[in-house]
Amino acid sequence: MATVQLLQGTGTTLTKDADVTAYLAGHGITFERWSIPESIQSLCTSPTLDDSQKSEVLAAFKPQLEKLATEQGYVSSDMVCLHPELPGLDDALANFDLEHFHTDDEVRFIVDGSGVFGFVGESGRRFLIEVHAGEYIVIPANAWHWFYLLENRTIKALRIFKDTSGWTPFYRGAEAAS
Repeated sequence: MATVQLLQGTGTTLTKDADVTAYLAGHGITFERWSIPESIQSLCTSPTLDDSQKSEVLAAFKPQLEKLATEQGYVSSDMVCLHPELPGLDDALANFDLEHFHTDDEVRFIVDGSGVFGFVGESGRRFLIEVHAGEYIVIPANAWHWFYLLENRTIKALRIFKDTSGWTPFYRGAEAAS
Protein backbone atom coordinates (compact mmCIF):
# COMPACT_ATOMS: atom_id res chain seq x y z
CA MET A 1 0.00 0.00 0.00
CA ALA A 2 1.34 3.40 -0.98
CA THR A 3 2.11 5.90 1.74
CA VAL A 4 2.86 9.58 1.45
CA GLN A 5 5.06 11.12 4.13
CA LEU A 6 5.04 14.88 4.43
CA LEU A 7 8.46 16.15 5.45
CA GLN A 8 9.75 19.31 7.09
CA GLY A 9 8.33 19.04 10.56
CA THR A 10 4.75 17.90 9.98
CA GLY A 11 5.30 14.22 10.65
CA THR A 12 2.08 13.49 8.76
CA THR A 13 1.75 10.21 6.87
CA LEU A 14 -1.13 9.49 4.48
CA THR A 15 -2.08 5.83 4.05
CA LYS A 16 -5.64 5.74 2.68
CA ASP A 17 -5.76 5.39 -1.11
CA ALA A 18 -8.18 8.30 -1.49
CA ASP A 19 -5.95 10.59 0.61
CA VAL A 20 -2.78 9.52 -1.23
CA THR A 21 -4.41 9.98 -4.65
CA ALA A 22 -5.86 13.39 -3.77
CA TYR A 23 -2.62 14.70 -2.24
CA LEU A 24 -0.54 13.59 -5.23
CA ALA A 25 -3.10 14.96 -7.72
CA GLY A 26 -2.70 18.32 -5.99
CA HIS A 27 0.96 18.16 -7.07
CA GLY A 28 0.20 17.05 -10.64
CA ILE A 29 1.16 13.42 -9.92
CA THR A 30 -1.11 10.63 -11.15
CA PHE A 31 -1.48 7.62 -8.87
CA GLU A 32 -3.60 4.53 -9.57
CA ARG A 33 -3.82 0.86 -8.69
CA TRP A 34 -3.74 -1.77 -11.40
CA SER A 35 -4.35 -5.48 -10.99
CA ILE A 36 -1.51 -7.84 -11.74
CA PRO A 37 -2.89 -10.73 -13.84
CA GLU A 38 -2.77 -14.07 -12.06
CA SER A 39 -1.09 -15.60 -15.14
CA ILE A 40 2.12 -13.61 -14.51
CA GLN A 41 2.21 -13.31 -10.71
CA SER A 42 4.89 -15.99 -10.35
CA LEU A 43 7.02 -14.22 -12.98
CA CYS A 44 6.63 -10.90 -11.20
CA THR A 45 7.94 -12.31 -7.93
CA SER A 46 10.78 -14.31 -9.51
CA PRO A 47 14.18 -12.99 -8.34
CA THR A 48 15.33 -12.21 -11.90
CA LEU A 49 13.77 -12.14 -15.36
CA ASP A 50 15.31 -12.78 -18.76
CA ASP A 51 14.27 -10.80 -21.83
CA SER A 52 11.54 -13.26 -22.89
CA GLN A 53 10.04 -13.20 -19.39
CA LYS A 54 10.08 -9.39 -19.38
CA SER A 55 8.28 -9.48 -22.74
CA GLU A 56 5.67 -11.82 -21.26
CA VAL A 57 5.03 -9.41 -18.38
CA LEU A 58 4.76 -6.46 -20.78
CA ALA A 59 2.34 -8.44 -22.99
CA ALA A 60 0.08 -9.06 -19.98
CA PHE A 61 -0.41 -5.28 -19.71
CA LYS A 62 -1.05 -4.73 -23.42
CA PRO A 63 -4.60 -3.37 -22.89
CA GLN A 64 -3.40 -0.78 -20.34
CA LEU A 65 -0.41 0.17 -22.52
CA GLU A 66 -2.62 0.58 -25.61
CA LYS A 67 -5.01 2.77 -23.63
CA LEU A 68 -2.10 4.94 -22.43
CA ALA A 69 -0.83 5.25 -26.00
CA THR A 70 -4.24 6.39 -27.25
CA GLU A 71 -5.11 8.69 -24.35
CA GLN A 72 -1.73 10.03 -23.21
CA GLY A 73 0.69 9.44 -26.09
CA TYR A 74 2.88 6.93 -24.22
CA VAL A 75 4.06 4.75 -27.08
CA SER A 76 7.06 2.82 -25.79
CA SER A 77 7.62 0.60 -22.78
CA ASP A 78 10.19 -1.68 -21.26
CA MET A 79 10.85 -3.31 -17.92
CA VAL A 80 13.52 -2.66 -15.34
CA CYS A 81 14.46 -5.21 -12.69
CA LEU A 82 16.69 -4.03 -9.85
CA HIS A 83 17.92 -6.47 -7.21
CA PRO A 84 20.91 -6.79 -4.87
CA GLU A 85 22.84 -9.17 -7.17
CA LEU A 86 22.55 -6.89 -10.21
CA PRO A 87 26.04 -5.81 -11.36
CA GLY A 88 26.43 -2.03 -11.12
CA LEU A 89 23.36 -1.56 -8.92
CA ASP A 90 25.09 0.84 -6.53
CA ASP A 91 26.37 2.99 -9.41
CA ALA A 92 22.90 3.18 -10.98
CA LEU A 93 21.25 4.02 -7.67
CA ALA A 94 23.80 6.78 -7.05
CA ASN A 95 22.24 8.69 -9.97
CA PHE A 96 18.61 8.05 -9.03
CA ASP A 97 18.86 9.45 -5.52
CA LEU A 98 20.11 12.88 -6.59
CA GLU A 99 17.44 15.55 -7.00
CA HIS A 100 16.68 15.89 -10.72
CA PHE A 101 13.98 16.34 -13.35
CA HIS A 102 13.32 15.09 -16.88
CA THR A 103 11.72 16.92 -19.80
CA ASP A 104 9.31 13.99 -20.29
CA ASP A 105 6.96 12.36 -17.80
CA GLU A 106 8.39 9.57 -15.65
CA VAL A 107 5.81 6.79 -15.78
CA ARG A 108 6.14 3.60 -13.74
CA PHE A 109 3.99 0.60 -12.91
CA ILE A 110 5.45 -1.45 -10.08
CA VAL A 111 5.03 -5.20 -10.59
CA ASP A 112 7.16 -6.33 -7.62
CA GLY A 113 9.20 -4.88 -4.80
CA SER A 114 9.07 -1.32 -3.57
CA GLY A 115 10.83 2.01 -3.63
CA VAL A 116 10.49 5.64 -2.63
CA PHE A 117 10.07 8.70 -4.81
CA GLY A 118 10.84 12.02 -3.19
CA PHE A 119 9.47 15.33 -4.45
CA VAL A 120 9.81 19.05 -4.05
CA GLY A 121 6.37 20.65 -4.26
CA GLU A 122 5.75 24.09 -5.77
CA SER A 123 5.93 25.64 -2.31
CA GLY A 124 9.34 24.03 -1.80
CA ARG A 125 7.87 21.55 0.67
CA ARG A 126 9.26 18.05 0.36
CA PHE A 127 7.30 14.79 0.50
CA LEU A 128 7.91 11.09 -0.14
CA ILE A 129 5.73 8.39 -1.65
CA GLU A 130 6.53 4.75 -1.05
CA VAL A 131 5.33 2.63 -3.99
CA HIS A 132 4.63 -1.10 -4.09
CA ALA A 133 3.49 -3.82 -6.48
CA GLY A 134 0.25 -2.93 -8.27
CA GLU A 135 0.81 0.83 -8.16
CA TYR A 136 1.03 3.12 -11.18
CA ILE A 137 2.56 6.59 -10.91
CA VAL A 138 3.12 9.42 -13.37
CA ILE A 139 5.63 12.08 -12.37
CA PRO A 140 5.07 15.04 -14.66
CA ALA A 141 7.85 16.44 -16.84
CA ASN A 142 10.03 19.04 -15.12
CA ALA A 143 9.05 17.93 -11.59
CA TRP A 144 11.99 17.82 -9.18
CA HIS A 145 12.28 14.34 -7.70
CA TRP A 146 14.62 11.57 -6.60
CA PHE A 147 14.27 7.81 -6.05
CA TYR A 148 15.75 5.18 -3.79
CA LEU A 149 15.15 1.54 -3.01
CA LEU A 150 14.09 0.27 0.36
CA GLU A 151 16.18 -2.06 2.49
CA ASN A 152 15.52 -5.18 0.35
CA ARG A 153 16.88 -3.25 -2.69
CA THR A 154 14.42 -4.93 -5.06
CA ILE A 155 11.94 -3.51 -7.56
CA LYS A 156 10.50 -4.56 -10.90
CA ALA A 157 8.71 -1.90 -12.89
CA LEU A 158 7.31 -1.18 -16.30
CA ARG A 159 8.79 2.04 -17.67
CA ILE A 160 6.45 3.80 -20.06
CA PHE A 161 7.59 6.59 -22.40
CA LYS A 162 6.37 9.16 -24.85
CA ASP A 163 9.91 9.70 -26.08
CA THR A 164 13.05 8.34 -24.43
CA SER A 165 15.02 11.42 -25.53
CA GLY A 166 13.20 13.30 -22.75
CA TRP A 167 14.87 11.04 -20.21
CA THR A 168 18.08 12.95 -19.74
CA PRO A 169 18.23 13.84 -16.04
CA PHE A 170 18.95 17.44 -15.09
CA TYR A 171 20.45 17.63 -11.59
CA ARG A 172 20.09 20.40 -9.04
CA GLY A 173 23.24 21.44 -7.20
CA ALA A 174 25.22 18.30 -7.94
CA GLU A 175 26.56 16.31 -10.83
CA ALA A 176 25.47 12.73 -11.35
CA ALA A 177 27.84 10.11 -10.07
CA SER A 178 30.10 8.84 -12.83
